[in-house]
Amino acid sequence: MSGADNTVSSRRVALSVCGLLLVASLVWLYCSCLPYARGIVPFTFLSKRTPLKPPSDSNSGALNAHNMTIWFVESSNETCLNGRQACSIESASFRNPKSRVVLLTTGRLSADCDYYRALCSLSNFRDFRLNLTEAFSETPLESWYRSRNWTRGPYGIEDLSDGIRLAVLWKRGGTYLDLDVIVLKDLSALRNSVMFEVTGQLTNSVLFFDKGHPFVGEALRRCAQEYDAVRWGSCGPSLLGRIYYSWKNWPGRGQVRFRERDTFFAVGYNAWTLFFEPSKTSSVFEATAWSYGVHLWNKLSHGVRVVTGSGTALDVLSRFNCPRVYEVMMSRKFF
Repeated sequence: MSGADNTVSSRRVALSVCGLLLVASLVWLYCSCLPYARGIVPFTFLSKRTPLKPPSDSNSGALNAHNMTIWFVESSNETCLNGRQACSIESASFRNPKSRVVLLTTGRLSADCDYYRALCSLSNFRDFRLNLTEAFSETPLESWYRSRNWTRGPYGIEDLSDGIRLAVLWKRGGTYLDLDVIVLKDLSALRNSVMFEVTGQLTNSVLFFDKGHPFVGEALRRCAQEYDAVRWGSCGPSLLGRIYYSWKNWPGRGQVRFRERDTFFAVGYNAWTLFFEPSKTSSVFEATAWSYGVHLWNKLSHGVRVVTGSGTALDVLSRFNCPRVYEVMMSRKFF
């Protein structure tokens, strides 16, 4: 082989080695960054602000739950639950048998409500009528609630619900779920987590926090300070978004996991009709294969009736995740 051939061969070997090193570097970079992109690595920051005083352990009684409690809130004074709300609660119980599932209500549920009776047969379900003065006591929202400023805008019920969930998680810890979320899996791995939804915005429809967590404390403080009765989500999604963008500048306040949309919101608000089309059922189950739950976008979908046995995604999800409630649905033929 000539000297020129040896030179060409050496260059080819060198280029091949460089190429392999480049590929290896890219693979390493991808694997290192993927957990952050998917929202499964904790973001840890220290805050220079004085933290809220942790909630007192003296808050004893029926509601003094540990972090294995899953909380629901019904804040519109209804006397009966509808089928989808009841299914949401049973799905949490069914998929999390070791957790306590608690429904907090501002009204008194009627014993004549058949969906309520179905829930009362679940061994890990409890319901309590809220004493709102007590719920907000010793939190930054105590004066906010007493002032009743939240009643002066068009979103009073929603704002009250937003405040209740923050106060409950601050004082008790656990999981909060909206009443239009169907749980598909055990939730115990989702500690101290907030979810992104399809718009890229954080949502307060699903929250996981330890008792006295500083992120919740900051949400309470800023809700009290920045509340605007005429702005939708003043103590909800928009508030969480504002905290998210400033949180990274406050070092050392504990861990929060900002999880990707597929955790609960694989089917976004712009595709909510998929839950009601039999031809789209397989697409919904494919999209939610790795999800912990699904959000049904009740604000958009509440007027659409589902016939039991129709094979829509919502029909199938209900059949397999809330079997006792589904029996009531079948007796009514629709929900």
